[in-house]
Amino acid sequence: MTYDLVIKNAQICDGTGAPAQGGSVGVSEGRIVAIDRSLSGGKREINADGLTLAPGFIDIHTHYDAQISWDPLLTSSCWHGVTSVLMGNCGVGVAPCRSSERGVMAWDLVNVEAMPYEVLLNGVSWEWETFPEYIKAVTRRGVALNVGFLVPLSALRLFLMGDQAATRAANPPRWRKSCAKLSAQAPPASRSASPSSISDTRDAHSPAALPAATNLSRWPV
Repeated sequence: MTYDLVIKNAQICDGTGAPAQGGSVGVSEGRIVAIDRSLSGGKREINADGLTLAPGFIDIHTHYDAQISWDPLLTSSCWHGVTSVLMGNCGVGVAPCRSSERGVMAWDLVNVEAMPYEVLLNGVSWEWETFPEYIKAVTRRGVALNVGFLVPLSALRLFLMGDQAATRAANPPRWRKSCAKLSAQAPPASRSASPSSISDTRDAHSPAALPAATNLSRWPV
């Protein structure tokens, strides 16, 4: 049989928890179609002697929300076998965000990720306001890994509540109505996902020494 790619002589970890074993993997049309002790007939062949071949890792806690604007490879995750990442963790991110709120969003990431404020303001493309527009911008620019998104709670509260996001809890009926409206704008595949991520962030996240928006969040029931 002919394969598009054969990776030979690897130590194969198949992801089931079984011990690693030596062998080769055949790939055709982007899919693994054969795993055996020895395979040949690859249009392209890689000798992986001394290397481990394993499924890609899924990193469920990342903060690439800003970096993805200038680094579609999402380094350094791509260097370590990560093939899927989940962004928007800890309640911080860059969308949804109005142009007047960019500085506040940037300060959250300054404190969480120690990224320079000027880099965030000038490096992030900021070509969106709503979260669906952010996803479209990421898709349009292209990204090397599989990417999943959480809507960051600080950004969501600021978008819905303005300056009051840092001074009071949300009004449950209004919050439900607003979230339902935003959910209707989202791509269908994302509507069943968690609407936000929550963290016990510190007051230092705010340049004005106000509590971060997530500190006052109480998920309405």
